[in-house]
Amino acid sequence: MAERYLHFEVTLDQRSKHGQQVCGDAASVMRTESETAVMVCDGVGSGTAAHVAAQMCRARLEQLLAGGFSLREAFLCISSSMEQWKQPGKPYAAFTIAQIRGDGHAQIMGYESPAAVWVTPGQAQTLPMHRFMHDSVSGWEANCYLRTGEGLLLVTDGITQSGMDTLSGGWQSEGMAEYVNSLLYKHTADNLAEQVQHKAADLNNRICHDDATVAWIVCRSACPMSLLIGPPAEKLMDMAVVERFMAMPGAKVVCGATTSTIVARVLGGEMRMEEEPMSLITPPRYYLEGIDLITEGAVTLNQLNNVLELDPVNFDEVSAVTELYDLLTAADRIHIFTGTGKNTAHEDVCFVQQGVLSREKIIPMIARKLRKQGKCVIIEPV
Repeated sequence: MAERYLHFEVTLDQRSKHGQQVCGDAASVMRTESETAVMVCDGVGSGTAAHVAAQMCRARLEQLLAGGFSLREAFLCISSSMEQWKQPGKPYAAFTIAQIRGDGHAQIMGYESPAAVWVTPGQAQTLPMHRFMHDSVSGWEANCYLRTGEGLLLVTDGITQSGMDTLSGGWQSEGMAEYVNSLLYKHTADNLAEQVQHKAADLNNRICHDDATVAWIVCRSACPMSLLIGPPAEKLMDMAVVERFMAMPGAKVVCGATTSTIVARVLGGEMRMEEEPMSLITPPRYYLEGIDLITEGAVTLNQLNNVLELDPVNFDEVSAVTELYDLLTAADRIHIFTGTGKNTAHEDVCFVQQGVLSREKIIPMIARKLRKQGKCVIIEPV
């Protein structure tokens, strides 16, 4: 039975302090095969200085996590630096970071930041915080499990301190949770990040007294797909690679003439080419039972890379490229099996003359663009 994956959709809503051109908060999302990390950083003050401090904090957190630091190690490293940078002129920032495993376990840690709010279909509540001291650093930690339909709200204090003129101590995370409960009761808790931001602005008479950020993380079933691009390194691996590819959940795409021939041979099926291709510039599609899409390799992938960031309304024809674009757009977990077998055709001078990049070069470029769109991309050489 194919494995079932969870996906954690992240919606960010940010507003700048009244009169400022840039937001003094920063937020980002990092995805790996096993985890999703969401960072919300609040630079001290407002304007350019706060913006730089928040972006530096975000970038350092990302760098540490990408370098193999655990969440706690990264948190203690950055918060220790912030303790030393509290004096004026230093790039100080408060921050919250949540790391969510593929099974839904969420670990959230905060430094000088508001409590997280856990939202289920029936109730919203602030997560109990375990406060701790490590050397001179004071922080908090919370944990929960996210199931399908449940989510987390992470915010900066521009949200929780809204309404200071009329509410003692401001709105606070508890007030935000009560507001979300009212939306849940009325079954109107859609676009939650936008609604929380809008309510905070209402409490401030529509004037943002501080930079304000809302990160809404919601758990749902993932939409996976797999691509097999290029033949395996050794012919003896053909059957094992194709069987593993076919066992993956979701849509399946094969790119490359040699690769598709291997798949057809292993599956014992008959491959046929589309009879009347509509495109004048894209190679035709092929059909094989059990495979959602079969395309030519290098040219199709290069054309895909060229249009991957375009609005589909600009497409004026249906082709292998547009169909592959649609499948990738619908997916949020993309597993790319990259064959490491040599393809002498890529060395032909006509490919170089036309600027067609080999799969070794074009696949990382496509992966970067997909990750920028918030998708989890796993590249597995075979």
